[in-house]
Amino acid sequence: LQIATRSLARTYRTGDKPIIKVTSTAGNLLELMPPALEKDSCILMLYINLESLLALMLRTQDLRESIHAYSPAWLTDFSRLTGRNDICLADLDDAQQVSVKWLTLLMLFIKTESTALGKARLLNFDEFLKQPEEQLINTANLFELKVDPDKVQSLINGPLMRSYSKIPAQNYDPLQRSQELQEARRQFHSEIQAGLR
Repeated sequence: LQIATRSLARTYRTGDKPIIKVTSTAGNLLELMPPALEKDSCILMLYINLESLLALMLRTQDLRESIHAYSPAWLTDFSRLTGRNDICLADLDDAQQVSVKWLTLLMLFIKTESTALGKARLLNFDEFLKQPEEQLINTANLFELKVDPDKVQSLINGPLMRSYSKIPAQNYDPLQRSQELQEARRQFHSEIQAGLR
Protein backbone atom coordinates (compact mmCIF):
# COMPACT_ATOMS: atom_id res chain seq x y z
CA LEU A 1 0.00 0.00 0.00
CA GLN A 2 2.81 2.44 0.84
CA ILE A 3 4.58 1.76 -2.48
CA ALA A 4 1.33 2.14 -4.42
CA THR A 5 0.41 5.33 -2.58
CA ARG A 6 3.83 6.89 -3.13
CA SER A 7 3.72 5.94 -6.80
CA LEU A 8 0.24 7.38 -7.28
CA ALA A 9 1.17 10.53 -5.35
CA ARG A 10 3.98 11.55 -7.70
CA THR A 11 3.81 15.10 -8.97
CA TYR A 12 5.55 16.65 -11.92
CA ARG A 13 5.73 20.28 -10.86
CA THR A 14 6.62 21.86 -7.53
CA GLY A 15 3.47 22.85 -5.68
CA ASP A 16 1.24 20.30 -7.42
CA LYS A 17 -1.10 18.31 -5.20
CA PRO A 18 -1.80 14.74 -6.23
CA ILE A 19 -5.35 13.44 -6.03
CA ILE A 20 -5.92 9.69 -5.87
CA LYS A 21 -9.46 8.58 -6.70
CA VAL A 22 -10.28 5.21 -5.17
CA THR A 23 -13.34 3.31 -6.30
CA SER A 24 -15.89 2.07 -3.76
CA THR A 25 -14.73 -1.52 -4.21
CA ALA A 26 -11.44 -0.51 -2.59
CA GLY A 27 -13.06 1.19 0.41
CA ASN A 28 -11.55 -1.37 2.76
CA LEU A 29 -8.13 0.20 2.13
CA LEU A 30 -9.24 2.87 4.60
CA GLU A 31 -8.60 0.34 7.38
CA LEU A 32 -4.92 0.23 6.45
CA MET A 33 -4.41 3.96 6.77
CA PRO A 34 -2.76 5.36 9.87
CA PRO A 35 -5.09 7.15 12.33
CA ALA A 36 -3.26 10.42 11.68
CA LEU A 37 -2.86 10.97 7.97
CA GLU A 38 0.34 12.33 6.54
CA LYS A 39 0.73 16.06 7.11
CA ASP A 40 -0.69 17.21 3.77
CA SER A 41 -3.14 14.36 3.16
CA CYS A 42 -6.91 14.63 3.26
CA ILE A 43 -9.74 12.31 2.29
CA LEU A 44 -13.07 13.09 0.69
CA MET A 45 -15.46 10.13 1.05
CA LEU A 46 -18.35 10.35 -1.38
CA TYR A 47 -21.50 8.29 -0.85
CA ILE A 48 -25.19 8.18 -1.76
CA ASN A 49 -28.10 7.12 0.40
CA LEU A 50 -28.98 3.44 0.46
CA GLU A 51 -32.24 3.80 -1.44
CA SER A 52 -30.48 5.56 -4.33
CA LEU A 53 -27.67 2.98 -4.37
CA LEU A 54 -30.21 0.17 -4.55
CA ALA A 55 -32.04 1.87 -7.43
CA LEU A 56 -28.77 2.40 -9.31
CA MET A 57 -27.31 -1.06 -8.74
CA LEU A 58 -30.43 -3.10 -9.51
CA ARG A 59 -31.28 -1.48 -12.85
CA THR A 60 -29.11 -3.51 -15.26
CA GLN A 61 -27.86 -7.07 -15.55
CA ASP A 62 -24.24 -5.88 -15.84
CA LEU A 63 -24.53 -4.07 -12.51
CA ARG A 64 -26.14 -7.10 -10.91
CA GLU A 65 -23.23 -9.22 -12.09
CA SER A 66 -20.84 -6.77 -10.43
CA ILE A 67 -22.86 -7.20 -7.21
CA HIS A 68 -22.28 -10.95 -7.38
CA ALA A 69 -18.58 -10.52 -8.16
CA TYR A 70 -17.84 -8.21 -5.20
CA SER A 71 -20.29 -9.49 -2.57
CA PRO A 72 -17.93 -12.09 -1.03
CA ALA A 73 -15.42 -9.34 -0.22
CA TRP A 74 -18.13 -6.99 1.08
CA LEU A 75 -19.52 -9.67 3.36
CA THR A 76 -16.01 -10.53 4.62
CA ASP A 77 -15.39 -6.87 5.46
CA PHE A 78 -18.83 -6.53 7.05
CA SER A 79 -18.22 -9.59 9.25
CA ARG A 80 -14.81 -8.29 10.33
CA LEU A 81 -16.19 -4.84 11.19
CA THR A 82 -19.26 -6.06 13.07
CA GLY A 83 -18.10 -9.41 14.46
CA ARG A 84 -21.15 -11.04 12.86
CA ASN A 85 -20.53 -14.43 11.31
CA ASP A 86 -24.17 -15.51 11.06
CA ILE A 87 -24.85 -14.17 7.56
CA CYS A 88 -24.58 -16.58 4.64
CA LEU A 89 -24.03 -15.01 1.22
CA ALA A 90 -26.22 -17.63 -0.47
CA ASP A 91 -29.15 -16.44 1.68
CA LEU A 92 -28.87 -12.82 0.48
CA ASP A 93 -30.68 -11.55 -2.61
CA ASP A 94 -29.18 -8.82 -4.82
CA ALA A 95 -30.70 -5.96 -2.83
CA GLN A 96 -29.49 -7.37 0.47
CA GLN A 97 -25.97 -7.77 -0.94
CA VAL A 98 -26.00 -4.09 -1.98
CA SER A 99 -27.16 -3.17 1.53
CA VAL A 100 -24.19 -5.05 2.99
CA LYS A 101 -21.88 -3.07 0.69
CA TRP A 102 -23.44 0.24 1.71
CA LEU A 103 -23.33 -0.53 5.43
CA THR A 104 -19.72 -1.69 5.19
CA LEU A 105 -18.59 1.46 3.36
CA LEU A 106 -20.45 3.77 5.72
CA MET A 107 -18.91 2.06 8.75
CA LEU A 108 -15.45 2.49 7.20
CA PHE A 109 -16.16 6.11 6.26
CA ILE A 110 -17.47 7.05 9.71
CA LYS A 111 -14.53 5.35 11.44
CA THR A 112 -12.08 7.18 9.14
CA GLU A 113 -13.77 10.54 9.69
CA SER A 114 -13.59 10.10 13.47
CA THR A 115 -9.92 9.05 13.51
CA ALA A 116 -8.59 11.49 10.91
CA LEU A 117 -9.95 14.57 12.65
CA GLY A 118 -10.29 17.51 10.29
CA LYS A 119 -8.62 15.62 7.46
CA ALA A 120 -11.52 13.48 6.30
CA ARG A 121 -14.97 14.54 5.15
CA LEU A 122 -18.12 12.63 4.25
CA LEU A 123 -20.08 14.06 1.33
CA ASN A 124 -23.48 12.88 0.21
CA PHE A 125 -23.47 13.06 -3.59
CA ASP A 126 -27.10 14.18 -3.67
CA GLU A 127 -26.17 17.13 -1.45
CA PHE A 128 -23.37 17.93 -3.87
CA LEU A 129 -25.83 17.99 -6.79
CA LYS A 130 -28.20 20.28 -4.85
CA GLN A 131 -25.46 22.76 -3.86
CA PRO A 132 -22.48 22.18 -6.17
CA GLU A 133 -20.93 25.62 -5.62
CA GLU A 134 -20.95 25.35 -1.83
CA GLN A 135 -19.74 21.74 -1.90
CA LEU A 136 -16.91 22.47 -4.35
CA ILE A 137 -15.73 25.34 -2.16
CA ASN A 138 -15.91 23.14 0.97
CA THR A 139 -13.96 20.41 -0.82
CA ALA A 140 -11.32 22.87 -2.02
CA ASN A 141 -10.98 24.12 1.56
CA LEU A 142 -10.53 20.56 2.82
CA PHE A 143 -7.65 20.07 0.37
CA GLU A 144 -6.29 23.55 1.12
CA LEU A 145 -6.69 24.62 -2.50
CA LYS A 146 -7.16 28.23 -3.51
CA VAL A 147 -10.75 28.89 -4.52
CA ASP A 148 -11.56 31.19 -7.41
CA PRO A 149 -15.35 31.79 -7.43
CA ASP A 150 -15.30 32.34 -11.21
CA LYS A 151 -13.51 29.02 -11.72
CA VAL A 152 -16.06 27.27 -9.50
CA GLN A 153 -18.89 28.71 -11.59
CA SER A 154 -17.19 27.69 -14.85
CA LEU A 155 -16.82 24.13 -13.51
CA ILE A 156 -20.49 23.99 -12.52
CA ASN A 157 -21.64 25.37 -15.87
CA GLY A 158 -19.06 23.45 -17.91
CA PRO A 159 -19.02 19.99 -19.49
CA LEU A 160 -17.98 18.12 -16.32
CA MET A 161 -21.44 18.54 -14.82
CA ARG A 162 -23.04 17.28 -18.03
CA SER A 163 -21.06 14.09 -18.63
CA TYR A 164 -20.72 10.68 -17.04
CA SER A 165 -17.56 10.58 -14.90
CA LYS A 166 -16.46 7.11 -15.99
CA ILE A 167 -17.18 7.81 -19.67
CA PRO A 168 -16.70 11.57 -20.21
CA ALA A 169 -17.90 11.39 -23.83
CA GLN A 170 -21.30 10.16 -22.59
CA ASN A 171 -23.80 12.89 -21.77
CA TYR A 172 -25.18 12.61 -18.26
CA ASP A 173 -26.52 15.33 -15.99
CA PRO A 174 -28.39 15.60 -12.68
CA LEU A 175 -31.77 15.65 -14.45
CA GLN A 176 -31.01 12.48 -16.40
CA ARG A 177 -29.72 10.83 -13.21
CA SER A 178 -32.92 11.77 -11.41
CA GLN A 179 -35.06 10.35 -14.22
CA GLU A 180 -33.11 7.08 -14.24
CA LEU A 181 -33.44 6.78 -10.47
CA GLN A 182 -37.19 7.40 -10.64
CA GLU A 183 -37.60 4.74 -13.33
CA ALA A 184 -35.52 2.23 -11.34
CA ARG A 185 -37.47 3.02 -8.17
CA ARG A 186 -40.70 2.25 -10.01
CA GLN A 187 -39.42 -0.86 -11.78
CA PHE A 188 -37.63 -2.43 -8.80
CA HIS A 189 -39.76 -1.06 -5.96
CA SER A 190 -40.25 -4.34 -4.10
CA GLU A 191 -36.55 -5.28 -4.26
CA ILE A 192 -35.51 -1.81 -3.11
CA GLN A 193 -37.91 -1.99 -0.16
CA ALA A 194 -36.54 -5.43 0.76
CA GLY A 195 -32.99 -4.05 0.66
CA LEU A 196 -33.99 -1.15 2.90
CA ARG A 197 -35.61 -3.52 5.40
